[in-house]
Amino acid sequence: MSAPSERSVWAQAMAQLGSAGDRLTAAMQERGERADNTEVYVAMLGALMDAYLNRVSGEADDPTFVPCCGWFQHLGSPNPDTVYRRAPIDDTGAYRLIGERGTAWQVTIMPFTESMQGFTPFDLFNVAREPDGRFDVLLSRERPAGHTGDWWQLEPGMASLWIRSVSDRWGEEQEPRIAIERVDAPSRRRPSGDAVRTHLASLATIVERIVEYSIHHVDELVAEGFVNRLKLVDYGA
Repeated sequence: MSAPSERSVWAQAMAQLGSAGDRLTAAMQERGERADNTEVYVAMLGALMDAYLNRVSGEADDPTFVPCCGWFQHLGSPNPDTVYRRAPIDDTGAYRLIGERGTAWQVTIMPFTESMQGFTPFDLFNVAREPDGRFDVLLSRERPAGHTGDWWQLEPGMASLWIRSVSDRWGEEQEPRIAIERVDAPSRRRPSGDAVRTHLASLATIVERIVEYSIHHVDELVAEGFVNRLKLVDYGA
């Protein structure tokens, strides 16, 4: 009889995800939640969707803006009036953003580091000069010689760009339509095998940390007395 084969990367990732779910369920019960409360499972599914879209399938060589931190992922403090989309980038690369700003009240491009430290957002109001709101802007460390069009500077540490669109007139506003393309390197349409294996190995950790953050965030608000009360947060900086 042959020896049993080693568990696949997929099987290991699913086993780790199951263990993470057990720990999160136990943590919810310690907080006084019912044993049959399925909210933690919904949160894990949302975190799993976000982790897949923004980690496993994300490629800085061939980025695409995909939904993140949104209403259906149940992450953080979801707000149906604020829509986020994220694309991974390489801060040493060069990228072209082209599209239409739309008519939403606020549309900004927010750069973040891998650990979610933010930079000053780029405002599409500054580049959407065409009557229909169209724009075409280049992002890179240095402005290319001879480039006379719109340009934004990438800073060391920038690992992703987030579209943040804010609007409260549902069905009336025109949403932004934005495409991103890397222009300094050949496009790679599929994530590499090594990258997928690495992301799968950390999938359970990512999901568990996302859900833990949400639990702690709610506990912090309760401790501060914000039960059935609104908390004003100033994002001006």
